[in-house]
Amino acid sequence: MDRRRNGLPLAPLEYHDPLFSNWRTNVTVTERYMLREFGFSVKVEHPHKLVLVLLSPQVLNASHELTQEAWNLLNDSLRTTACVRFNPETVACAMILLAARRLGEPLPESPPWWEMFDLSPAQLEECIGLVNHLYTLPRAHSIPVWKDLSD
Repeated sequence: MDRRRNGLPLAPLEYHDPLFSNWRTNVTVTERYMLREFGFSVKVEHPHKLVLVLLSPQVLNASHELTQEAWNLLNDSLRTTACVRFNPETVACAMILLAARRLGEPLPESPPWWEMFDLSPAQLEECIGLVNHLYTLPRAHSIPVWKDLSD
């Protein structure tokens, strides 16, 4: 029976309350179980670390600006399905290539540096197109989350 229907007050849970922690853990475990049963991929490898390695002085020796632009594009790519449609190597190389194009910085082409991952230019362009499409969408608008009931 609901405590509110019996006129008993329902005390809010405090963040540090062990009961809250227990409920949060149970909900998280249950959500993961449900997603797995529904066929969702619940583990995604992010390409961020790979981008830092590729743009390091030992590999491509990229500028700070190129590294920052690639990092920003990677973060934006998380708003798309890129990380579940492509492997991390494809996303990393595509975002490096897109960042270099946007900044007008040349990357080595002979041999093409992305071939170390057995990637084709078509795969990179598909991933780039997916992320570029994000920038054609209208900006999100915030909506009020609080409604004054006295209106």
